[in-house]
Amino acid sequence: MATQTRRAIGTVSDGGYVAVGGGTAFGSELQPNSDLSGTAGGHDGAGSGSGAVADDYTIFSSVGDVYTSSKDGNDYQVITATSGDNVLIRATTNRQTLSSGTLYKASITLSNLTGSVDWLVGQSSSANVQFQNTISSTGTYTQYFIAGASFQASAYLLLLDAGESCTISEIQSQKPV
Repeated sequence: MATQTRRAIGTVSDGGYVAVGGGTAFGSELQPNSDLSGTAGGHDGAGSGSGAVADDYTIFSSVGDVYTSSKDGNDYQVITATSGDNVLIRATTNRQTLSSGTLYKASITLSNLTGSVDWLVGQSSSANVQFQNTISSTGTYTQYFIAGASFQASAYLLLLDAGESCTISEIQSQKPV
């Protein structure tokens, strides 16, 4: 038997290991347009928003919420909550069914962060959430999680307070192949 050089994080039915590390391949689940290119995304909700939104994403705002969005020269998504308390950007296409007991990897890269934002993967921003993390400094964040149920899920970024803003250069969730 070959020597396992990566840290084991789970087992498979034949007694081998599922490993994560250099060279591990991941599938395309839950990562529509993970590089945030294009400007064919949209605005939704009863709030007021304007500006360019990345392909395959929607920015949702509630009554009384106001935000602006734009794209920078590197196809990064910029979003700023100017008033209100509940603005979110969500992947709107390629929602995938999460399989119970399956390992997934989610990642996000943020810069120019003002305030703090909540990053999550779930069926919605409030129901059947696989994980939810509050981020208050720029960088790349990775979260591994085992799906607890089978449902259609997307990645979300939630701005909870007026004045919060950030630039998103990548947001994705994948499962190992």
